[in-house]
Amino acid sequence: MNNDKLKKVLLFIIHRSSFIISKKFSLRLIVLFALQQSAVNISKVMAQDLNLSQYQYAPMHTSPALTGFAVDGTLVSAQYRSQWTPLLGDNSFRTTSANIEYRANNKSSDFWGYGAAFWSDQAGALRHTQGQLSVQYSKQLAGNDGLQHILSAGGSLGVMQRLIDLTDRRWLSQYNGNGGYDPNLQGSNSDISNRTLIDIGIGLAWHTTFKNHSFASLALAIQHLNKPDISQDKNSIFGNLYERYVLLLDSEVKLSTRTRLVSGVLMQKQGPSLEYLPQVALKTIIVADDFNDIALQLGGAVRIVNNLDAGQAVDAWVALIRMDWNKFSFGFSYDINISALRLTTNNNAVEVVCAYRMPRRKEINKLKKSPRYF
Repeated sequence: MNNDKLKKVLLFIIHRSSFIISKKFSLRLIVLFALQQSAVNISKVMAQDLNLSQYQYAPMHTSPALTGFAVDGTLVSAQYRSQWTPLLGDNSFRTTSANIEYRANNKSSDFWGYGAAFWSDQAGALRHTQGQLSVQYSKQLAGNDGLQHILSAGGSLGVMQRLIDLTDRRWLSQYNGNGGYDPNLQGSNSDISNRTLIDIGIGLAWHTTFKNHSFASLALAIQHLNKPDISQDKNSIFGNLYERYVLLLDSEVKLSTRTRLVSGVLMQKQGPSLEYLPQVALKTIIVADDFNDIALQLGGAVRIVNNLDAGQAVDAWVALIRMDWNKFSFGFSYDINISALRLTTNNNAVEVVCAYRMPRRKEINKLKKSPRYF
């Protein structure tokens, strides 16, 4: 929706509805009620999932088939993203993600992976949270000393909550017409309620590892397989959450003893929304000995989305930095917004990540050169 249409929607609300005015101001809440109470074409509107630039640190959100594919045994990671801060201040879009993954120490070449994830997406009065358990099984289909092929299949079961905090809410009907607010006046008879829902996802992945330690992966997933009903108003036009179809292509190519070319593209489709996130980075191994393992990765990405009115277009350029230091990994990304909203968002979207690997002393199994995502 362009700025002119948004202004028309808000003006329509002011004159025609008993819209909530909250001290905890939220642009997302405004747009939600605007679309519900205006004549805008709402058939193209949907509730979207998390929008992460460093998707590698939230593998279960991408596909449950990637659960526990950390070679070192156990991996713990945390991720935080803030967007639209100059426009919304303390009510900006804030995304938090935490993951723990474990790869079972099987005696055979096949193995199980287990994981638990939690993420929260909040903007002002709106908050969406979800906890998820995932499991995957990996089977080595073929391989020798120089080449390995692994097929993984996984599933996830989660509980999500859709919350709206209407504390300190004010309704236009509670203004007396002289510019004053009277809390004793009748507010709107809203039927908004919080929701707790079950969420199901499935996924497949194919991994190929080459003799020179390069690898390539293909992952597929269908998230929200059961299409949970996310409507929080009995008269809501949103209804069931769209399924999210995911395709991930990922690779790491060894260029020299100390350099790697890391690339990938994440493609997601959810209802009428479509997103492409291709990225490329150069990884340099600074130190690699018996005592230290230090690497620096610099790269970039571009986010391509389908706008409601103008078709597919570049939404943002993304700068990516990653540092690996022994058992720790640190990531930072900065989205440079080049869409029509750049005039209000001040090109601001920051994402930070920290991950910690807990290796075991014994070798996990015979798959010594399985693809490493961390």
